[in-house]
Amino acid sequence: MVFVRRLNQMEPLFSYLGDKKIQLAFAGHDHPPGVAFSYPKHTHWTNRIRRSFHYFPFHRYELDGQMVVCLLPAVATRSGRPGFSVWDTENRTLDVIQLTP
Repeated sequence: MVFVRRLNQMEPLFSYLGDKKIQLAFAGHDHPPGVAFSYPKHTHWTNRIRRSFHYFPFHRYELDGQMVVCLLPAVATRSGRPGFSVWDTENRTLDVIQLTP
């Protein structure tokens, strides 16, 4: 098991996505209390920040066509902030919705 902390650890994944011309990937198992995004180097405001993922709250996000990996929330989690996500392919929006107990 590898915990991805630095942006350079994402290079093999971004290389694969680029080779296959994939702009959007979804992942889980981190159980963020909301959502986390990772962008390749020099493609977004993250080019000066070297963390692998940037965490954001439950919300609606408009994804603009840049290559991005999204970590989604878990339905079952110990954090007390379970949630789920809905990807709208037509509008390119990602709704990250918190489940209330």
